[in-house]
Amino acid sequence: AEIGFYDRPDTVMVSSVFAEDENAEEVSRNQLATMTDYVTKYR
Repeated sequence: AEIGFYDRPDTVMVSSVFAEDENAEEVSRNQLATMTDYVTKYR
């Protein structure tokens, strides 16, 4: 179901990666790619 998240001008997307994770760099790159895909899709 659509909730209009991307239609709101005050929408904020946040990513959180904990530094102690052994694969934090890999996780952060994956999260960035996912977020970029969503932004591109809903522009």
